Amino acid sequence: MRDLTPAEHRTVLSILAYPRGTERQRIRFSSLPTSTYNVARRRVFSEGWLRDISIPNPGPCGLKGVDFALGRPTVSQRQAIVRGWGSDPECALFWSGVHALFGVFFRQEAAAPASGVETGEESDVQWIRTGPAVGIIPVYFDYSGLWARFGGQPRPGRYPVGLALSSPRASSRALSDAQRWMASVEPDRSSPGPWGKLTRRARADDERRDEEVIQSRTVLRHSLVPPFDGRRIGEVIFIRGKLRTPSSPTQFFNLLTNECGVYPFLFAESGGQVLLAGLGQTNATKPGRVPVPSARRPVMSVVDHHLDRAEVLVEPVEALEELIQHRYPARFPGT
Repeated sequence: MRDLTPAEHRTVLSILAYPRGTERQRIRFSSLPTSTYNVARRRVFSEGWLRDISIPNPGPCGLKGVDFALGRPTVSQRQAIVRGWGSDPECALFWSGVHALFGVFFRQEAAAPASGVETGEESDVQWIRTGPAVGIIPVYFDYSGLWARFGGQPRPGRYPVGLALSSPRASSRALSDAQRWMASVEPDRSSPGPWGKLTRRARADDERRDEEVIQSRTVLRHSLVPPFDGRRIGEVIFIRGKLRTPSSPTQFFNLLTNECGVYPFLFAESGGQVLLAGLGQTNATKPGRVPVPSARRPVMSVVDHHLDRAEVLVEPVEALEELIQHRYPARFPGT
């Protein structure tokens, strides 16, 4: 695999930092010549490790909440869970790794109120159930912070971007416009998985779309990202546990970013239960992890201090199968 060039890194950083920005804004942020930026942009999208998606914001869209599930099932449990999650129409994302199963569910109806570790057939599946009155999602597939760190750059000021759970429901007109937008995303038959490409009309309507209702994101296909400066994105790291008293989710998150220099692409909390996901850097030419440069505190010391029964699950990016990848509802409750 070829190496990532500095121009490609700057281009991707500008795209991640301005997910709904104009190309002129992105070029200005990248500090690259226009021709260099355009060549790099075409290359990173054509090689498939960068994709644009659109996400319905739960509160404004009238959704009842977002559930996150992370499990390390036994062999006998795994097949039943894969069938159940894979056939759930509310499952928006489903990853299957060597050790872990990870799912995200956008609920049109309220799920069970419990938050924690389930019993029975899914005895090792932890659910984080968020909704209008409980839980927060301060980071939702925002890769801009960790991508900046990957290239030795400061995190963009826009990071982190999450999902609004308790925001008032949008107007019927805004929801109708949002539904037309979601319906305009056509399946891309040239690539596997439920990725979408936008019709010409959808692209023309993008500037008028209400960002509070439908959010834009650009996400990484982790295993396809080339190495950079002897390092590569080699691992997806999940951390789960219960906040110790008197720790708060905000305090814990700020220590991870400000003291440890790590920037999760996902962070969710409900009822004291925390789930976060990030990417680990490994050596590009030989086995071994690469430590985060300039980190003032080790990550595990902060995790152990703030989380009770903390568990870390590490998945090699090549082994993480994307069974469902950002499949969001095109219609919203009550419309």
